[in-house]
Amino acid sequence: MANLILLLEDNPRMAQMFATWGRMSDDKRQAYRETAKAFLDQL
Repeated sequence: MANLILLLEDNPRMAQMFATWGRMSDDKRQAYRETAKAFLDQL
């Protein structure tokens, strides 16, 4: 998994998303995870 993340971070577009995620507070990240789980559970 770590190798995949490093590979994705080498892509400039993906690196922007990783940087944004890294700057988010833990509370906001948890809220996104909960929203994503709710969405996936509805599929």
